[in-house]
Amino acid sequence: MDSHPFGTLLQDIVESRQAAHELRDSEEKFRSIFDAMSDGVVMQLDDGRIYAANSSAEI
Repeated sequence: MDSHPFGTLLQDIVESRQAAHELRDSEEKFRSIFDAMSDGVVMQLDDGRIYAANSSAEI
């Protein structure tokens, strides 16, 4: 364990940026698959409001 506060802070920043990068990659992969699906997909909130639909969905 790094006992220097700056080293710990730097490690936290690096890990946070890596997590953000991995999340962006995952979101891009999901969006690519979602948009390419031939079946229509509509995503709704609990109250029924639509927050996402792919191009195959007829709304």
